[in-house]
Amino acid sequence: MTTTVHAVDPHDEAALRAWYACFREGAVAGRTDPLVDSLGSLAPRLRDQSEAAPRRVRAVAAYEGGAVVGALLLEFPLAENRHVAEVEIDVPPGHRRRGVGALLFKHAVDAARAEGRTTLLGEVPVPDGAGPDSAPGLRFAERHGFSVEHGEDHYVLPLPLPLPADSTAPIRDGYSLAGWVGPCPQEHLNAYAAQRTAMGRDVPAGTLDVEPPVWDAARVRAAEDRHVQQGFTPVVTMARGPGDEYAGYTLILVMADQDGQVLQGDTLVLRAHRGHGLGAALKAANLARLVEAFPGSARVHTWVAGTNTAMLAVNRRFGFRRVDSEVGVQRRLD
Repeated sequence: MTTTVHAVDPHDEAALRAWYACFREGAVAGRTDPLVDSLGSLAPRLRDQSEAAPRRVRAVAAYEGGAVVGALLLEFPLAENRHVAEVEIDVPPGHRRRGVGALLFKHAVDAARAEGRTTLLGEVPVPDGAGPDSAPGLRFAERHGFSVEHGEDHYVLPLPLPLPADSTAPIRDGYSLAGWVGPCPQEHLNAYAAQRTAMGRDVPAGTLDVEPPVWDAARVRAAEDRHVQQGFTPVVTMARGPGDEYAGYTLILVMADQDGQVLQGDTLVLRAHRGHGLGAALKAANLARLVEAFPGSARVHTWVAGTNTAMLAVNRRFGFRRVDSEVGVQRRLD
């Protein structure tokens, strides 16, 4: 049967739902505890073609006899990293090893070149203890010229949970914590933007060819507006030092249509304030705020690089358990 590849009209509800069903089936296959973008969060991104959009996002489907047998998600950053195309290809197990992924990859390369992009990036989930037959995404990436440049482990924490007994220790050292649910209060906005920038520079990225984002107040507000459209609610706690200076923050994103699954995003302690237990204190306070504001929260997902030993130690104290790994792969286009 002939396989054809076409872009999906994000305003065509039936076509978009068929693409998403295939996308999700391929993305969760073989994984024990996946967290996959919902259709409700993806649709606004796919439909946003405004000049203010931070990236162009496209859905592409492979069809056989009118049925979707493979899904491609393409993202073209429009602020930093304008040389990059981010690629995700998902093919359900029943349609693999028939060239569907290869056709979608060719479409991705052609689209990236048309956009003037010179580097392809992807993230490939790899189950713990994966052998050759349980990491098909990684084998596919290597066959198509990608190299492994980074790796992070995926951890999950069931809720509710007892918090570490010593997580309030920084308060005795003169630190204070404040937080919010939803938009950042105006009084913290500039400091929050500065810390988001610091986080991008601090987080390990291996040898990936990427530039960290630069945040200002306008970018924070634009991201908050997009969160509303995508059904996300931020839960944030920030720390201030003995001299009232900002010392760090942590961010959780609650997703309206993920059945209690939440995403632990950034956690940063500025270098001058490390060694006081702030990482654990920030997480403890933010998890308490999460459970109070969203009592239906069931599981927290986070990704941490193996080189980030301080955050790994904090996560172990809270009881996070590793469920799989995510490999960052890269290919430069000729």
